[in-house]
Amino acid sequence: MTPEQQMIADFKQTFGTEPGARVLKRLSILCFENRPTYVDQNALATAYREGFRGVILHIRSQLNKDPMKDSPTQVINERTL
Repeated sequence: MTPEQQMIADFKQTFGTEPGARVLKRLSILCFENRPTYVDQNALATAYREGFRGVILHIRSQLNKDPMKDSPTQVINERTL
């Protein structure tokens, strides 16, 4: 297993437990996963919230991957976003 595949497996192990699911639910709320990040007339606050949202979206993307099927190239390219 490559380091990238191991990381995907680690995400799944961490958030695949009952306590991990509770933490993920809390992160979803704190990181604006399903709420608007736009702050009227405040581009910096909007960007700040988008940074939070990027964290939860990255976690979700890792949880949706299969560590044995997703290629390391996909993971590496994702890091450059």
